[in-house]
Amino acid sequence: MQLQAVVCASCGAPLRVPNAARFVTCHHCESTLEIKHTEDVTYSEKISQIDVRTERIEAKLEVIRLERELEACDAEWDRKKGDYLTVNARGEKVAPSLLSVLVPSSVCLAAAFFLFLGGSEPFDVGFAFFGVVAVLMACWFGVVGVVQIKHYQEAESQYLGRRFRLVSQLEQARNSAGGE
Repeated sequence: MQLQAVVCASCGAPLRVPNAARFVTCHHCESTLEIKHTEDVTYSEKISQIDVRTERIEAKLEVIRLERELEACDAEWDRKKGDYLTVNARGEKVAPSLLSVLVPSSVCLAAAFFLFLGGSEPFDVGFAFFGVVAVLMACWFGVVGVVQIKHYQEAESQYLGRRFRLVSQLEQARNSAGGE
């Protein structure tokens, strides 16, 4: 068995290791060492240094993974929120609000009010029928609008909760990776 002369990467003590050895323990300082071979040189490296570098790499990979997950979360919300948006009077897509419920409901109720008042003597059944239809439409717009608001708020709340958790995890991961 052929032995090579190597020095300990921790304390500098001389070591004699077999050519095929990959790991040794220094008899002087008890450090665990990895034996590295290149074309020209054989040297030792402390395993703890390798562990620290590996941990840093793992922490950086976790930062990258969380950044990608946060980007995916935001992109998914951008796609998903379009399903909940309503169109305002100018044709713009906006988040449903109480105003978007009140305006159509108020218009229908006003129409019903004027239809009931506008009927001639004797009582006009046609005006009354259209008045009832207008009241029913006002109720329908109100219920549909409130349901839209509720669904949008629930979806947005889930998105914001998930985003907050990801941002918190990302901050912790960045701190573990050395603030990068």
